[in-house]
Amino acid sequence: MPVDLEEIFTGLSRHADGIPLGTAERARQRGRQRSNHQAAMLSAAVAVILVVAGVAGALARAQRVDHPVTPGPSPHALPEAAPPIPVRGALRDARTVIAGGRAYTAWQDDDGTIEVNATDPRTGAVVWTQKGVDHGATLVNLAAVSPAVLLTANTDEGGPAQQLVTVLRPSDGATLWRVTVADDDVLVPHRRMLVRWSAATGRTDAYDWATGAKRWSRPGGSDPLVRTMGVRAAGDVTPYSFTGDWLVQVTRSGNAQVRDIGTGDLLRTVPAGTPRAEGTITAIDGRLFSEEGDASSGYRLRITDLSTSAGTSAVVFSEDAGHALGGFDLCGADRLCLLDQEAGGRTTLAAVDLATRRTLWRVDGPENGSGVSSLGGNILVSGDGTTVLYDTAGRSAFNIPDAQVEWLTDDKLLVLPMYAPGTVMTVATADRGVTRLGDVPLRVGACAHTPDRLVCQTATALRFWSLSG
Repeated sequence: MPVDLEEIFTGLSRHADGIPLGTAERARQRGRQRSNHQAAMLSAAVAVILVVAGVAGALARAQRVDHPVTPGPSPHALPEAAPPIPVRGALRDARTVIAGGRAYTAWQDDDGTIEVNATDPRTGAVVWTQKGVDHGATLVNLAAVSPAVLLTANTDEGGPAQQLVTVLRPSDGATLWRVTVADDDVLVPHRRMLVRWSAATGRTDAYDWATGAKRWSRPGGSDPLVRTMGVRAAGDVTPYSFTGDWLVQVTRSGNAQVRDIGTGDLLRTVPAGTPRAEGTITAIDGRLFSEEGDASSGYRLRITDLSTSAGTSAVVFSEDAGHALGGFDLCGADRLCLLDQEAGGRTTLAAVDLATRRTLWRVDGPENGSGVSSLGGNILVSGDGTTVLYDTAGRSAFNIPDAQVEWLTDDKLLVLPMYAPGTVMTVATADRGVTRLGDVPLRVGACAHTPDRLVCQTATALRFWSLSG
């Protein structure tokens, strides 16, 4: 039965727009740090009992207890929805994703062999298994979109940093084709095709999902590209879920090139300020959100309308030297929530009205906070050993210590124990009601979930748990 949050916690205490490549260790760090997103992608959160936010636009200091009570164990194990699927050998790493009604899991055993399987998350039935997909490589990432499952493995044994991407057919797991990519390449998996941008050459190639044949290719121009991305919908936390048919590429001089992702044709070029090459930049609902400035001058967050060549472009938030952008997300109709970081670990969370560019409220964030994720107008921010949820008025709703917190639905959070056995809980954002669902053992790698299923790899088996009782 749900219980009030105060009975468990006391006091007041997420954009990857392409498949993340890089070394295996970087991938493991991303897995350990992920909160919802793509993060999910983002993706990633914060919380405390309700307090009055104060005058709009003013800085309201959030109250918080230094030592919130950690919830005790559940009296029972989390109910299993299907029999476990045993795995052989000792596991190095594992990844699980859910797409199109199937759970896809990749795991690597102690002899270096990588295997992938597809299961029905509701029944645990195995749809297919592919053994020995790669041997000797290091598992980096697993992604799934409707046309394909993509397995990324690190192959840079003493040589240049590169990854081997294996494209599998979702229906039976057959290997369709493979491509080797550099560490700093960007892959954008769209439902129509896979787009690859090479940072080294500036070339953009689009591959047919079924055959791997190039559908189109464009060389780098005299104004070098610095970023390539798909366009996602506001509030969509599904990894690699891109809407529409636009591919957005930003040049060094600050022009945003909008291309037809099906043909590669340039639709329009829109001036987009002076984006920071390594700064935060993403395209959401036909607008480009880009970070400008540097460590010596502070930062600016600019929003550019990509729908026309004469699209409006304006800075909606800025801070001087000593401040850094910690993340942002849309948190309502034409409203943006942004995390500001300062030296010493202090952070503040601000809500900005995009129509007027006015700061509606600004409150203290968690120490060393990073990453912002919003659904239903509520905002999650992660910090040192804690996750905090804020409501639409900037009031801290509750604090969840030492846990992995993800959106389960628009109005409910899923709380998983961090790096250890422990209790799985859900938290309703409307009334702070907490439900202890049951205990789970230590998991290996990243889990995945639907609103009513949790799928995780343990040291000995792939497990399927019910989140609906």
